[in-house]
Amino acid sequence: MVELGISLPTQTSSDDGVLRERVSAIVKTWPFEAHQAHVAVGILLAEKAYMHLTDMDARVAIAVYTILVTVLDDQEVYHRVGTQNFAHMLCSGSIHDDEGPLGQTTRVLTDMGRYFSAFGTTAIVISTLRALCGEMLSNPFSSLYVMPQSKVYTDYQRSLTGFGEAYAVFIWCKADFPTETAYIQVMPYVHDLLSTSSNFVTEP
Repeated sequence: MVELGISLPTQTSSDDGVLRERVSAIVKTWPFEAHQAHVAVGILLAEKAYMHLTDMDARVAIAVYTILVTVLDDQEVYHRVGTQNFAHMLCSGSIHDDEGPLGQTTRVLTDMGRYFSAFGTTAIVISTLRALCGEMLSNPFSSLYVMPQSKVYTDYQRSLTGFGEAYAVFIWCKADFPTETAYIQVMPYVHDLLSTSSNFVTEP
């Protein structure tokens, strides 16, 4: 980023208590229980990795999104709520009648346009669909699951999983970076970094 002349705000947030309260309040409205560990991961990520964002609403959205995709990353939950049908439900509009993890994920994705650019919001949605698609290949509960017999297939499988693009976009909310061209050239670097790092976001 330094080479491209791009810098992030240096301020740190002192509003972590507000973040936790707001996220906890949202989670309590869900008609399903999110494991406390999932909630903790979402809040911690928004607190530490995105503390430079001045838009608290954006940080709350990142935390809620993280909680939901972590919930869906559970193989049993993924299968039980019919995540393999998410794209069809999204396009047909039936997802808006869903109050479970998929419906809540759609709601937070809808809100992303308030906090991120048109490019960023599109990338977040694509990243989410791609990762959930990849889960079909790596989830033993899926009818598409097969034991990888080649490195090429394993690499393809791994390329679909993870949410690297979304978490790269989260770095730049509209409030702090209103001009997309100010950071767009650094996206490949951040995406590659997140896609190759061993963390909860990228590990299948």
